Amino acid sequence: MQQVRRLSVLAFVILILFSSAYSQNQLEARSAYDSAIKDYTNRDLDGALKGFTRAIELTSWGSDRRSRPPGHPTSKLQNSEAADQVVLVDPLIALSLAGRALVKFERKDFEGALEDCDRALRIHPGLMEAYVNRAAIRWTMGDFEGALTDLNHVVTKRPGDPRAFDARGKVRLDRGDAHGAFADFEKAISLNPKNAAFYCNRGMARRNLGKIDAAIADYNRAIEMDPGLTRAYYRRAVAWIAKGESGKAFLDLEKTIELEPGLAQAYGTRGLLYLQLGQDEKAEADFATCLKLDPALGKQLQARIEVTKAQRPAKK
Repeated sequence: MQQVRRLSVLAFVILILFSSAYSQNQLEARSAYDSAIKDYTNRDLDGALKGFTRAIELTSWGSDRRSRPPGHPTSKLQNSEAADQVVLVDPLIALSLAGRALVKFERKDFEGALEDCDRALRIHPGLMEAYVNRAAIRWTMGDFEGALTDLNHVVTKRPGDPRAFDARGKVRLDRGDAHGAFADFEKAISLNPKNAAFYCNRGMARRNLGKIDAAIADYNRAIEMDPGLTRAYYRRAVAWIAKGESGKAFLDLEKTIELEPGLAQAYGTRGLLYLQLGQDEKAEADFATCLKLDPALGKQLQARIEVTKAQRPAKK
């Protein structure tokens, strides 16, 4: 009996030591995660990547089973996937993976970002943020169906989340489904009527439906709510151009460039407007700035230049 008692005490001491080590890792992981969030908010992507990765390593005791302490519940598992399923039960690791996915996404490591989202969802299938992040990655990679599948799931699980409807509306708009996009933006606004971006996005859907005046009304509302919303000015400028209001378009393009001088499309659009009005030198200067900021726009811009030149009245 005394031997059994000694063994029980020994087991209890080992358990305390193991739990203390694991708790310490959890505290360090939380600190690394919080630091990563702060770095991401401050646009320090390198710091954020390092912090999220450190949180993942600490919470999972490392992806390599050899790095796990003796007596870890998965130390005897041979299958690494099975080991991960047991080890990665702390929800912080799923959040860290979802966060790291965003950082990789912004660094244009789309495959790496997608892998982190997939892993986060294997660990925590109920983490809606990971679905939203994966949808954005799939959307950027041209997988519109995959993005819609993720967002449909989020909308089903979170019918009261306006951001989910707004995100789905953007994907639908890109797929040419302006009616579906409009319905999603309407829903987002009904859930949160104080978000300026939702009105700006609904304006895009209305413009694509040919309702230019209604689109301008939405852009006006967005600007009233958030005078610093660059895309609202830019989109309103495009709407003014569609109505033949070049003076108003110029004013909005000037404001767009003032707010975001690195937005290549604004220079390209203003250049086309100059070209349309016969001010070729100013047009060429804007086209040069546009391509310097984003050389990938070259082919698209050239096509629009040719169309604009063909539509100009012949010089007398």
